[in-house]
Amino acid sequence: MIKGFENETAPLSDYEQSLLPLFIQGFTTKLGKKNAITNKQICSRMKAIGHDVNDTRIRKIINHIRNNNLVSVLLASSKGYWVSNDNAEIQDWIESMEGRISSMAVVKNAVKMQLEYLNSTQQELFGDEICVCDGDEYMNCCLECGNEKT
Repeated sequence: MIKGFENETAPLSDYEQSLLPLFIQGFTTKLGKKNAITNKQICSRMKAIGHDVNDTRIRKIINHIRNNNLVSVLLASSKGYWVSNDNAEIQDWIESMEGRISSMAVVKNAVKMQLEYLNSTQQELFGDEICVCDGDEYMNCCLECGNEKT
């Protein structure tokens, strides 16, 4: 599970596992991008046949299908999900994923550096004494709580 997203990334429930054959069967008709199906469409179709599953858990089910090789080369874009056998299309999708991963790593590293800077600045200004008020900046916080640290 991913911290902060425990519900969204929890392992598949028994109920969700029981839906896997429907998903796998459904994707057999989605060969090629022109036959893609959106998350919203999957949600609607599942509800129409009496299954209660939300968009977040559909993504988790699809993640499970991909990670366990239950449907080969299941791709996605803003157009929806589809199965591809087009080498160029698959390579483009992989490159797109690598770009997204790289972009996320850049953001993560920037925030990590900002945290290190914040911690070093607080340490320089206030030594080991860090005010624990509601997350405001130290000076504003200490004015509010009455601590007399400068």
